[in-house]
Amino acid sequence: MMTQFDLFAEEQEVSVSEMEKTLSEMENFIAKFEKDERFFNAAKAFNWETEFSQLCNSENIFEGFDAVVGNPPYFSVTKLKSYFYEYFKQLEYKTYSKTSDVYCLFYELGSRILKENGILGFITSSQWQQTQYGTLLRKFFIENVNPILIFNLGGFQVFPKATVDTTILIFTKEKCKFQLAACLLKNDFDKKEFEEDYFLRQYFAEKSFLITDFSTEKWSFENNVQKNLRNKIKNSGIPLKNWNIEIFRGIITGFNEAFFIDESTKNELIAKDKNNKKIIKPILRGRDLDRFRYDFANLYLIFTHNGIKKENIPPINVEKDFPTVFEYLKKFENQLKIRKNQGVHWTNLQSCSFFKKFEKEKLIYPETTGNRGEFFVDTSGMFLDKTCFMIVGEHLHYFSAVLSSKLMTWYLNGVARLLGNQGIQYSKYYMVDIPILQISEKQEQEIEKIVKEIAKRKQKGKNTDELESQIDKLVYKLYDLTDSEVKIVEKSMKYY
Repeated sequence: MMTQFDLFAEEQEVSVSEMEKTLSEMENFIAKFEKDERFFNAAKAFNWETEFSQLCNSENIFEGFDAVVGNPPYFSVTKLKSYFYEYFKQLEYKTYSKTSDVYCLFYELGSRILKENGILGFITSSQWQQTQYGTLLRKFFIENVNPILIFNLGGFQVFPKATVDTTILIFTKEKCKFQLAACLLKNDFDKKEFEEDYFLRQYFAEKSFLITDFSTEKWSFENNVQKNLRNKIKNSGIPLKNWNIEIFRGIITGFNEAFFIDESTKNELIAKDKNNKKIIKPILRGRDLDRFRYDFANLYLIFTHNGIKKENIPPINVEKDFPTVFEYLKKFENQLKIRKNQGVHWTNLQSCSFFKKFEKEKLIYPETTGNRGEFFVDTSGMFLDKTCFMIVGEHLHYFSAVLSSKLMTWYLNGVARLLGNQGIQYSKYYMVDIPILQISEKQEQEIEKIVKEIAKRKQKGKNTDELESQIDKLVYKLYDLTDSEVKIVEKSMKYY
């Protein structure tokens, strides 16, 4: 297998002036190209028979390349102008949707220009393996080609100035045989080795395994034993969405610099007018959250809400009712007037019909994290920013125990979206399907007691390892794991 050092040229430094010149030339070219009628006629846009006549048979039919290798661009097709949509439809791309990434189309194009049994190798973003928009591409691979090798490079930067997570995929143009050699690059090696040309070849040879049952669902990098355990957990519980709960995202201000204030600014505003206290709320960010606790950074939100129409709650009139806050926000007037996320007036936040729920008991967690299991039941009325989610409803302490446990941390690592070699995204799309076991009232009370004690001790800075271990053991028992299955989870935890 070729490594990225074989496939890609050495990085070149490009000055800003050179980039601007190139962009200007590209814009002029595109403007000229858009006037060409071929641009609006997919059939005339490019003719493979003409451009590669040497690859045609005696009847002048294009037979295709023996191999296609590349690094196609990565960006959402939503960034393209609307007339491109018609172009893709004319060419009948199976991988196209309005939320697709353009590299998905390149995979399909690559297969089209391959001859039968030809081989393609691309390095692209890894997100097609996990995201909803990648469903069509996963379906395409299964129904149209034969994936033979996949190497997810995790969060290791193949390209020095690109932060995107990448994957090498190789397929042949033939019926899918469901014999995919797979490997995930984990944080289990000396990073200096990554610079060596031989490293990726050797790592793949030692760590890869065969996947035989991949589908249109998320592609995960695990052997059959691990997959069977994950299915066992999935089939034993009730999806979170079927419990009496709701999931909400935190506040989006559109310009945090104006609406987020520190302790000193908060005190200053309240000193000027005690009434300001009504709209200044303590706020947490994703980075402030931890397992069974949070670290308050003494940040506050100027909560100039936009009202709730259904409840006849009017928007905050900042200029009239909170004049000193209005004067403070005027410093940011230009930025606030042009932001997308705003209410009826530039001083108002965008509409948030559930803002009353922030002051109720809620289970909070970060959208993305590198530490895992950061779930906490808040009863202090903290507001949350857009990097957090909250679950409101019943059984919250029980849910926090299950979601913070080693078992569910391991489970989520296989179903949620991974970011780099350490990060994970707990978006609502993944959370709603988490399987939660229904237990007796007595069992729930026992778990709730332990969770509250952990939170109490953490607040005082005391060690809670023994109590958290109790939670892990209880959850293993609830999901009926065998000793060998527990070992699978425990062994995997060292990589998170």
